Amino acid sequence: MFKTDLFKNSRQLVLIIFGLIYILSAFIYNIFFLPLTAFFIVIILIQSFPVANKSNRNISLVLLIIGSAMLLYFNADLEHWVSALGSNTGLVALFISLPFLSFPLKYENYQSSLEKFSLKYIKNTVTLANFSALLTFFLASLLNLGAMQVVYNLLYQKKASLDYERILFRSMLRGNLAALFWSPNYVAVAVIIHSLDIPWISIVPLGLSISILILLSNWLLTTITTMKKENDLVSELEKAVLLDLTSQDKKNLWKLVGIFSLLISFVLLLNIFTDLNILVIVPIVAIIYPLGLAIVQGKMAIYQNELKNYYQVGLLDKKDEIIIFAAAGFFGKALEITGIGKLIPTLLHLNTITIPFLAILLIICIIVLLAVLGVHPVITCATFATTVSAQTLGLTVEGYAMVLLASFGLAVMTSPFSGTALVMSGICKYSPWQMGPLLNSRYALGMGIILALFIPFIGGI
Repeated sequence: MFKTDLFKNSRQLVLIIFGLIYILSAFIYNIFFLPLTAFFIVIILIQSFPVANKSNRNISLVLLIIGSAMLLYFNADLEHWVSALGSNTGLVALFISLPFLSFPLKYENYQSSLEKFSLKYIKNTVTLANFSALLTFFLASLLNLGAMQVVYNLLYQKKASLDYERILFRSMLRGNLAALFWSPNYVAVAVIIHSLDIPWISIVPLGLSISILILLSNWLLTTITTMKKENDLVSELEKAVLLDLTSQDKKNLWKLVGIFSLLISFVLLLNIFTDLNILVIVPIVAIIYPLGLAIVQGKMAIYQNELKNYYQVGLLDKKDEIIIFAAAGFFGKALEITGIGKLIPTLLHLNTITIPFLAILLIICIIVLLAVLGVHPVITCATFATTVSAQTLGLTVEGYAMVLLASFGLAVMTSPFSGTALVMSGICKYSPWQMGPLLNSRYALGMGIILALFIPFIGGI
């Protein structure tokens, strides 16, 4: 028991020290910071491998072995090894800090106010679809997949039909997909803008335009589906007693909007007026913002409780993501250092495809299909980002970022091995295969074709 507790505590302390060193390195230049963070990554990998999920552990091990073999074969020097090990330190730090952003939602009873709002205004199936997608889009921008549990608790009805469940689950997943194209709190956004070396703010206009397209697609598809039904799925349910929104409920809802707006504004201002990249900005905001709100709102007791829970539980839950990001970064950097990555566009014959639509669709299909087979899209997106140029596809760099985000989003929506499918499976009590490919494959194919047409229009050279 003592050894187990010591092991857990050492993991937590190593992660915290690593995160602080990473943030400090953004403000103080020292040649020892990169090797130090690379050293900590090695320690974190050693600690996380024994407790990680078996499939993630195996995939990460394969990536580390292949990456090491490439570096050894090409006689890479120590500097290259350190560079490869430290290539995704920012993503590891990001994932360590993201749980802080859920703290402010515990400061007030926002969930009760949202539930009253939903009961009051959801009158039919189309309204259900729009509200659940928009609410997921809004909350997921703050909580990522944590938003799924909140939306499910608010809108799921025990006596609902299978059709009602499909509408709700699909709308939640599409709302999550829409948020992924622009929110700085998504790891996909951080991975891709880091790999392409572009500022977060540069992708926001294109990302929001695609978010709107996805939300509109959900409205249109639900409307078409509803027209085929004789009875409305929502009106058939026994409605709960409707309670009017109290002044406190309205205040809570406006507070929630304010929390979201202030958070995004904070990130936006730092992105515009400082030289810090998004992988430094988001961890800083995640640490400072919830604490500042707790002080202003007089919620320090709740903050301390959430902080305790984060230390005891949250940090220890990050093992699978950490090894995947570290291994993917190492593998991608090894491809870049050895020059092997430059061969990928040639092997795929992307240079011979003169129609951007076909080249984009090919990339989307490859990343989605590999994800369905169990290859994490972090790996494939990072590989494409570092080996295929935007010019090859006739796109701006921001347009190429949209291609990779589309590939990532459709991959995690479709793959039964993704965190999205696994979280939805746990919440909704259906298998990951039902929550992944069976529920979303047709939508993913259709949206993949639409985005392959749409992205060159908004992000072409």
